[in-house]
Amino acid sequence: MRLLLYPVLCLVLHHPLHHPQPHPRLLPVPLLLDSATTTPTLQVRTGSETIIDHSLTSFSAYRVESLPDVDYDVGEMYSGLLPIVAGNTSRELFFVFEVSAGAPVDELVVWTNGGPGCSSLEAFFQENGRFTWQPGTYAPVRNQYAWSNLSNILFIEQPVGTGFSTGEVTATTEEEIAQDVVKFLKNFEITFGISNYSIYVSGESYAGRYVPYISAAILDEKDTEYYDLKGEITSL
Repeated sequence: MRLLLYPVLCLVLHHPLHHPQPHPRLLPVPLLLDSATTTPTLQVRTGSETIIDHSLTSFSAYRVESLPDVDYDVGEMYSGLLPIVAGNTSRELFFVFEVSAGAPVDELVVWTNGGPGCSSLEAFFQENGRFTWQPGTYAPVRNQYAWSNLSNILFIEQPVGTGFSTGEVTATTEEEIAQDVVKFLKNFEITFGISNYSIYVSGESYAGRYVPYISAAILDEKDTEYYDLKGEITSL
């Protein structure tokens, strides 16, 4: 089935968080480790446990400690570019990962905006992210309805070419777009030490087409260690 494209007006965020180049705190910082370098201590929350894992060298490179003009704690947040296929940096998707601010849960809610080609940062900044920055306001405020109050939320800018995601655009069908997301999801989970989590795929607008294809591709993997799909959520 061919991907049907149609003209869409997507919101461009004109405030201090929107730069011609991504803010350096939102980019992965390569870790150069050798025998004289101390491997960072990485904490992976699994259910009610916190596991200290010294073997994951790329995890902490994505940590966001603060954001411009946000004068309060942004919580446990990670962001940056991650390859669709591990080790292949020619095609990468940009993501924001918010760890649950409530009780730890073994689940992951994947979010994508629609468009096609609409940045998922629109939802992150103005809809279901940890804070909201609305047009005409001078500063962001806490979002009391943030989805991360209840679960771990992964915002993905996809397909390739959307937002800050980079690489050659090769997908021409919904099935191919879904395959990119499925490959990215596994690389993300391995990078962050996640496995056996319940997966929920969600989105809005044209994501009403993305979400079913992504969900079907996840089910086709028949791998509950990384693809334990429990449901999907779409909205207009």
